[in-house]
Amino acid sequence: MFGSTYYKTAEEQFRGLLDTVNTASVEGSLMYVQAEGIDVTYQSVACQRKNKMKYVVFYDIVFTQTNETLAEYEDEYGSFLAMDGGRCNQVNGTESEECLSLNGNSTLGVPNVGPFVGGSLKETDARAPYQNCWWYSFPNTCPLQPWSAKTAECRASTRQGLCDANTLPDGIKCTYNYRVLGYVPIDDVVGITSLQNKAKTATYASYSEFCTEGGIEFKTDKDTKAFVESIPFWDNPTDTSANTKRTQTLLKVYEDMLTSKTSSQITSDVIGNMKSLPAVADLVTENPKCYENIKKCATTTHGCKRDLYGQICTVCEAAASGCEVAPSSFKFPTLVKATVTSSSEGSASTGSSSASDGSTSDGNTPAPTPTSTSSAASLAITVGALIASLGLSVLMG
Repeated sequence: MFGSTYYKTAEEQFRGLLDTVNTASVEGSLMYVQAEGIDVTYQSVACQRKNKMKYVVFYDIVFTQTNETLAEYEDEYGSFLAMDGGRCNQVNGTESEECLSLNGNSTLGVPNVGPFVGGSLKETDARAPYQNCWWYSFPNTCPLQPWSAKTAECRASTRQGLCDANTLPDGIKCTYNYRVLGYVPIDDVVGITSLQNKAKTATYASYSEFCTEGGIEFKTDKDTKAFVESIPFWDNPTDTSANTKRTQTLLKVYEDMLTSKTSSQITSDVIGNMKSLPAVADLVTENPKCYENIKKCATTTHGCKRDLYGQICTVCEAAASGCEVAPSSFKFPTLVKATVTSSSEGSASTGSSSASDGSTSDGNTPAPTPTSTSSAASLAITVGALIASLGLSVLMG
């Protein structure tokens, strides 16, 4: 098991890797690196990628939405919420209704939908158009405060998104859990650590070393935004087919690293704790039928299908392999949206089948008490990715 290197205890290290953050599909992780992280024209610190990005981390994630989420969004995911520094981002300096709905706020008339996993398709960025590019949001306790301000009281007074280690989500007590399969250096993926230095005495150890000697990983023109130059890996950045091949290269470099147990920046002992990504076919088999979790998939003529590591359900326009139609006897459950109820204390409180008490993130209200009502959603599995600046700790267990 892997955990964050920013914390001391195993519990904190486990929580720290998926604690109110955004992740992406495998395709989406490279899209983020390409669009946001590597253009030397926009570097705020010379020879340093944005946010010091260094690794692509692969996650095996399980989640179950609250009934209120299913009723509100009628999909397997809620709205994608941008998250930075451990908090759900404000909009123009104000908490958005979606962020408030993670725990509800009766004073502002926002119902308690719960800590829903959000998702949004991001295929149309002109800088890096990747097919099947999804970004996800994973809200945990105290989602309106940054990591530095998350007190124990604040965490205790808000609903859990991330489950305790080794606990499966039920859509009531918590909505998601994860394990890190492994991680791979971006420098290895893009080929920088295979390039010889100017003296021809060795290959580059890192992007920083490559850049310091005058190397350009990727550059656009500041005025026209046009592509200027790059290392071979990033050639044809606006071509979707080329971007698909880049995704395939990422996966191959990771699997080759596991086989050889060698990397320019990760020790063989650490690599030995990593796992291969599961086969897509196995994910499809293990996941619930789309019609079991998504209302529209229970009624569409040709059914829905899951595909790729993201396992996103898509509506089939015609009968095809992988498309599954709901049996005539199947009826999608009728679910009730969360409603705002009065609160004598003025704290967030909503009518909810997943929890009897909504709560604010100020630490003044008691922890919510779940009811015995179960989520209507079946446990879903997805493989996602996150860009990290540091390696991970190996946790026991």
